[in-house]
Amino acid sequence: YELHPRLRALPDEIVVDKFTFGAFASTELEARLRERGVTRILLAGVLTNVCIMATAVQAVDRMFRVCLVEDACGAFSDEWHAKAVSLIHEPQVDPQAHHRSIGLYFGEVASLGAVKAALAKL
Repeated sequence: YELHPRLRALPDEIVVDKFTFGAFASTELEARLRERGVTRILLAGVLTNVCIMATAVQAVDRMFRVCLVEDACGAFSDEWHAKAVSLIHEPQVDPQAHHRSIGLYFGEVASLGAVKAALAKL
């Protein structure tokens, strides 16, 4: 495959070829991130409800903090995209048993503008 020149990785960026929906299961991504001391990741791409969701879950299982860049992701339909965003960001609780449930979620959600602004401060 070939990427458009504007989308090619920079010399120091990590590139992995994945063979599973999530980016961690079939690659050395975790080891490469750990070598660099990375603890938080930004997720963007397609499909929000498949590859991005799987990568978010796999990242959280490996104790990475996840932030989904919502307007830098997409799915085949707005409805599927919205469902995935909801699963990533909203607490996963049973409303009938809220007193026993833990509000688990897979990550934060931010806009591309908010991410750019935050990164500009670094």
